[in-house]
Amino acid sequence: MFIVIILKITNTSNQGLMVLLQLYSVRKENLSIVLTDAVSWWGAVA
Repeated sequence: MFIVIILKITNTSNQGLMVLLQLYSVRKENLSIVLTDAVSWWGAVA
């Protein structure tokens, strides 16, 4: 569900899609880092 929210936010943003790809690559290493970055990025966008 979390990823779905990100997809909706990044639906019309190429930069957002790039961020999403970065989140996926980092997720394999540390989920907490992904959540922190995603929340920070979402906060900046919102």
